[in-house]
Amino acid sequence: HRVRIDRSWTVSMGKRTTLEDNVWLKVEDDDARIVIGEFVFLGRGCEIDSTLSVTIGNKTQIAPNVFITDHNHNINRHQLIVDQGCRAKAVEIHDDVWIGAHAVILAGVKIHQGAVIAAGAVVNRNVPAYEVWGGVPARKISVRPDSVREKERNNVDD
Repeated sequence: HRVRIDRSWTVSMGKRTTLEDNVWLKVEDDDARIVIGEFVFLGRGCEIDSTLSVTIGNKTQIAPNVFITDHNHNINRHQLIVDQGCRAKAVEIHDDVWIGAHAVILAGVKIHQGAVIAAGAVVNRNVPAYEVWGGVPARKISVRPDSVREKERNNVDD
């Protein structure tokens, strides 16, 4: 079981958090933070890359090979990209969120309580509570049903 945590003193995890093989918590600065709540699951090959702040709420499930970052490179065309540095904006993933395999969560995004992110989605804006988003770039697909009966009435697939 191999997990990599850079600057471990900047990372906090709640009880019963599970990290599968090849998870990388990559904190790039002593002032940056990764905060992971209780009963969180991070699937094999996930990477969280922080220069500022990434927060994950309680009972959130993150499938394999998800990439979460709180920063992006500056891209002025009159200067080499490598010389421009990055701009950062905190990422917040609230409680009871499910993020499907191979999704990408970009800087500044807030994913609100109970939201679902489809596999392979690229999320570049905020996701309201209990909505299901997918695609590139991600957009609203549906809303989580209140009950099995509502799901059947609306013919909503899993």
